Amino acid sequence: MSDFEPNLADDGDDIPTPVPSARYPHTILAQSLVDAALTRSEKGRIASGKIVLGVVCADKTAVEHIRGVFSRMAPAKTRALGVNHTHNRWSPYAGAVEETLTVGQGVILVVSDERELHYLVRSLSDRTIEIGQPTLPQVAGAIKKCHRGRVPQALYSLSLDDVNFESIAAAIGREGHAAEAVARLSKLSAKSSVPEVVPASGLPVLADAVEFGSVRDWGLSLARDVKDYKQGKITWAELDRGAVLVSPPGSGKTTAVQSIAEACGIPLVMRSLADCFAVGKGHLGDVIKQQRSMFEAAKEKAPCILFIDEIDALPNLTDDSRDFWAPVVLDFYLLLDSAMANREGVIVIGATNRGELIQPALLRSGRLERLIEMGPLDAAGARRVFLHHLNGQAPAGDAERIYELAAGSTAATVMGWARAAKRSARIAQRAVNSDDIEIHIVGGDERGLSDLTRAALHEAGHLVAALAHPNLTVSSASIASSGGSGGRVDFDRRTSLPSFADIEKDVVVVLAGRAAEKVCLGDASVGAGGEGSSDLAVATGTLASLYMSYGYMPDFPLWRCEPNHAISMLAMDHALREKVNQHLVRLSNEAEALVTEKETLVRAFAEELTRQRRLSKREINMIVAGNVSAAA
Repeated sequence: MSDFEPNLADDGDDIPTPVPSARYPHTILAQSLVDAALTRSEKGRIASGKIVLGVVCADKTAVEHIRGVFSRMAPAKTRALGVNHTHNRWSPYAGAVEETLTVGQGVILVVSDERELHYLVRSLSDRTIEIGQPTLPQVAGAIKKCHRGRVPQALYSLSLDDVNFESIAAAIGREGHAAEAVARLSKLSAKSSVPEVVPASGLPVLADAVEFGSVRDWGLSLARDVKDYKQGKITWAELDRGAVLVSPPGSGKTTAVQSIAEACGIPLVMRSLADCFAVGKGHLGDVIKQQRSMFEAAKEKAPCILFIDEIDALPNLTDDSRDFWAPVVLDFYLLLDSAMANREGVIVIGATNRGELIQPALLRSGRLERLIEMGPLDAAGARRVFLHHLNGQAPAGDAERIYELAAGSTAATVMGWARAAKRSARIAQRAVNSDDIEIHIVGGDERGLSDLTRAALHEAGHLVAALAHPNLTVSSASIASSGGSGGRVDFDRRTSLPSFADIEKDVVVVLAGRAAEKVCLGDASVGAGGEGSSDLAVATGTLASLYMSYGYMPDFPLWRCEPNHAISMLAMDHALREKVNQHLVRLSNEAEALVTEKETLVRAFAEELTRQRRLSKREINMIVAGNVSAAA
């Protein structure tokens, strides 16, 4: 039996609307939300296939279900696409949107944040449809279709404003009694929406936590100031009360903030700014309400630390959506200023994985004031994280090699290796040794020798080019297969403001893996291309942004778009596409020339990578020194 049956809307419209079967609360709720949001005319245009529509869901957990409703409503000549995350706004769907519009078909793009709407959809759609949270009558309707029995009146006294779509639908369930569904929803409603106050226990001692890098130094300074404040030596106004922590995902920002709060001896209130945009009914007033409740909860605990994760979710007032988002952003700034103005106020620490999205206004004097970077772990930091998760016991065997192999990784990755090693040792009924850990660092690999050799040569090409780059410091290299990648080279950048020449060298590093395959094996594999994160995609996007965002053309340095939009522009600008292609060819030739010159070193790296799977900074330096000695 089909999950959906064609039916006529019961409000008198003569537009056929697919109605979900009574078994699936997710689809029933999604259908009711769409029906409530669309006009009769829009339903007709969707059925005809001649519509470009932007749809914004207040709740990101509803995006895929809403997209599914539109997909079933639309004929074959209209594509319904969905984006339910804020950190990858364009790459998965930009090409599909442009391709569909180019052939004259309709597009319905469903997103959880208006900033994710493709600029063509934003320009061509008549209006943006807003999808809010399910209302209590809509929830009651879903319960009636999914369960037997009458819906208890108690449902209408519940508050589900802070409960997301997915949780509501899951609580409704199916094929039971209506009273049971309402009881489950009542438990959800009863859960407090007050931000979590996190107790400090089992955390790294901040004074010893070298893995936190410069964040540790700042936190220790803050702890000293808080101590002096408590002793009456300084006023609250003299404290350094704000910062934004920047690092890749899994680097330990949350743990660092918890350790800072413990060192300061004050409560920690934790929230995610992105959650403020994902609850309520999707109106700006709901977002403002959530922001204010976050700061109010912190003020009740003052003096305390308010940790705001995903602070880059704050909309940017410099783009086309300035007027729409201004009330939310200005309210946030006022709350931030107010919190810091209190005599016994709130230390605000933000966190983000993407420092480039942080707005200058957020960092101005009197607000958060500074960005503090948490880079990948060095060997000393990796040692600290391993010991923390191994209950203070160093692994038997060559522990120092383990720490060096782990350098360049995140704290979350090291934690995973430590836990996996403890599990292996527990099963074997012995203490953890270095082999237990190394097998997880290297990773079980089912690739054949031919594929491993190609992967090793590919990463060796990246490695040699990175070593030749004047502004990069290499920390490790690996051919462990992870997330669709056959390996990686980790490095730090010595400058935060690269020149055009530096960026060209970056592209040479990216293309050198493919070049090593061609030089050493006679041809390149498809491994350098394919996905949006592939070498060719990164190289193409980097060069496109040079022209479109950074004024690379000296005769006409025009800014045309943000860097993450540049690659999408190639599909519509033939002249730009030709410039980027010529530039890629030139830098690809440079990469091949470099690999040819350093072929002996490339093969030496590849041989060791094939044997060990991963090379530490010390081992890389030893191979370079041995190669130089052999050449002499």
